[in-house]
Amino acid sequence: RLLLEKVRTMSSDPAIPYHLAELGFAREDAAEGRRWAQTGLAELPKDGTPADHLMRLRLRSRFSYDDALHKDYAAQAERNPNNPEFLVDWVSALHRAGAAEEAGEPLALLRERFPERDLETRRLEAERFRRLGDDGARRAHIARSLALYPEEPDFIYAHAEDSLRGKRWGRAEAAATRRSSFPSSAVAADEILLDARSGGRTHAGPSLRW
Repeated sequence: RLLLEKVRTMSSDPAIPYHLAELGFAREDAAEGRRWAQTGLAELPKDGTPADHLMRLRLRSRFSYDDALHKDYAAQAERNPNNPEFLVDWVSALHRAGAAEEAGEPLALLRERFPERDLETRRLEAERFRRLGDDGARRAHIARSLALYPEEPDFIYAHAEDSLRGKRWGRAEAAATRRSSFPSSAVAADEILLDARSGGRTHAGPSLRW
């Protein structure tokens, strides 16, 4: 952040406030994120490059998601049929807005137009099912995705979570053990591992007595 702010004093590139806004939101500093987002929207050209349009759409979605923004995402996705980033960002914006049901439209387009982005599409689909609260569909989706990408950390972690919720202690422990080998989420995986072992022991006592 400090480096970008320093560059900002020497450059009028409108991409700089965009990245500062995204950093603010990533750090969960909504006030800073909105402040830089307003600056970015004021400086980014309305008739610029596809990259400019993508940044404008993202910044607008940080404030609200309405019919006008929905139509603009759809329009840009049609004007740039070879650019998957518009569809990816469209799905993410709908997720943030709590409109996971509507995210099915851009997800279907992403799956159809860019089969080479299958892994990313599957991650977004898993997130959509989670936000919809459709545990059965998410569990089936994760199982199919793991069959295709058995070493994908996100799917392993999701499988561990689902197994824990379903009190399938052995599966949860096995998946969490695999996931804990990835430094990015070792702490969260270790928590699932402890819960799985604790749950397994608690359940084993009455079973063995019976």
